Order: sequence, then structure tokens, then C-alpha cells
Amino acid sequence: MQEDKDEDRIQAAKRLTKREPRSAAEAFREIACDDQVDGGLRLQAAGQLAELDPRMAAEAFRVIAYDDGLDDGLRTEAATQLAKLDPRAAELALHNISHD
Repeated sequence: MQEDKDEDRIQAAKRLTKREPRSAAEAFREIACDDQVDGGLRLQAAGQLAELDPRMAAEAFRVIAYDDGLDDGLRTEAATQLAKLDPRAAELALHNISHD
């Protein structure tokens, strides 16, 4: 099942966090921005990324917030998390969500 593989990817990235934080950040970014991954797992990966690289996390949250293939609740949560990193981008994302 794909979701199991994606969860394994998140676990592998978590293991890298202390030894190789840049590699972990890139792994979390790839998961968060992959539209084939479950939305909840994407949010989880972006949240982990925020601890490693806030700029990369802002981009990941932005990608999730603008993904109209996701549930609006997940998109809104991504925009809420984005607001902590880039309030202006979050405002635009919330506007986009409300007009989809």
C-alpha cells in the first residue's frame, strides 16, 4: 500500500534528522510537496521540516495550501501553519482556498 511506503519515507527522514539534517530536510520537502502522498502525511512532513528549515517549510506549506486536489480542511491547516512562517503568503493562500 502506498500510504505505508510514504509513512516509511517519513520515518526514514526522521532518523536522518540528527545525523544529516540537510538530507532530512530535503526528504521531508519531497514528501510534503508530492501530490501523490496522502494530505495528512504531507502536512506531517511539512511540520517536521519547519523544525529543520523554516524557509523550505514555508514553501511546502504553500504547495499544500494551493493543492486544490486536497480537502479544504487540510489546505486551511497548511495555510494556518504557513502563517507562522510567512503571514502574507498565508493570507493569499486562504483567499485562494475560499475562492476555489
